[in-house]
Amino acid sequence: MLRTFETPFRSGCFFDRPPPPEGQEDDIAVRVVTPGYIEVLRVPIASGRGLAPGDLDGVERVALVSQSLRDRYYPDQDPVGRRIRIDMNLGFGDEEPWTIVGVVGDVR
Repeated sequence: MLRTFETPFRSGCFFDRPPPPEGQEDDIAVRVVTPGYIEVLRVPIASGRGLAPGDLDGVERVALVSQSLRDRYYPDQDPVGRRIRIDMNLGFGDEEPWTIVGVVGDVR
């Protein structure tokens, strides 16, 4: 079964970038999906990989980012392997970082 839901978070949560000045944070939508979501929607993978069934085991928190987010926050870099903080207050231990494993095409 494929699942998804969406929630906003602040761009100041990126671990490897300085936070933006207070009041200048961007709201970025976070879409939580299960493995297979990207493939079913035929969203292209620009770099890295999509989600795998093993990603659900919780050993490492992994994330995909859109090409638009990459272009805005990592314009001359590939963010795969970088770590971000996603503060969604979902009981995942939100202080723990998530590792970007792939960059995918934008989904509207």
